[in-house]
Amino acid sequence: MTKKQNLLTAFIKDLFIGWTRNEAIYAWALILLQVATFYWNPDSITGFITGLSGTICVLLVAKRKISNYVFGFIQTAVGLYLGLQVHLWGESMENFFYLVTQFVGFFAWRRHMIAGDQMEEEQVETRTFKWQHWVFSVAAIALGTWAFGTAFTMMKGTQPFVDAFTLVTAIVAQIIMLARYREQWNFWFVLNVVSLIQWVTLHNYSMVALYVAFIINNAYGYYQWTKGAKNEG
Repeated sequence: MTKKQNLLTAFIKDLFIGWTRNEAIYAWALILLQVATFYWNPDSITGFITGLSGTICVLLVAKRKISNYVFGFIQTAVGLYLGLQVHLWGESMENFFYLVTQFVGFFAWRRHMIAGDQMEEEQVETRTFKWQHWVFSVAAIALGTWAFGTAFTMMKGTQPFVDAFTLVTAIVAQIIMLARYREQWNFWFVLNVVSLIQWVTLHNYSMVALYVAFIINNAYGYYQWTKGAKNEG
């Protein structure tokens, strides 16, 4: 078997192994939400691609599977294009940052994979915050929102301070995710609610469906990562 075949086999194995029946039903429900939204309101093929790949990505993140980075790359590449189209500078910078960190995250997680709950499954090790992490994270978001919001106002961007908040929160949450902390899900929840409102005002319902799926997945992800932290603690 060639190296490429080995990589493909490992990817498929990571993608499909380890799901319980209820988890599989839940995952397919979120995926079908994206398909149904596009079927009833086919507003943007790029929005659909972003929504579908993004939903699969966050489902895999919640399951602590390293294959999430493949779908994360697709989502962020197309999301970058979408953000540039509607002059959401923060959204565009956010997706560019995500795009770069897909590679960083893959290699950072690869060193910390352990045996999962199911046979032959591998999941990333998880950690939990101390109070210092909360203080630093919230302060970084507040300062970053003010700085980028001021810059986006000068650039005549759409919704400059909201855009700045989503950008900075996304950066903080992504760094926390790369560092394998459970509390990423708290920041993703806040970010997803704000982003949902943002895309509703822009009438892009493929992206709205994506963020609805993200919000639903926040609770699932927090539960899975909490369970992982307890098992590994």
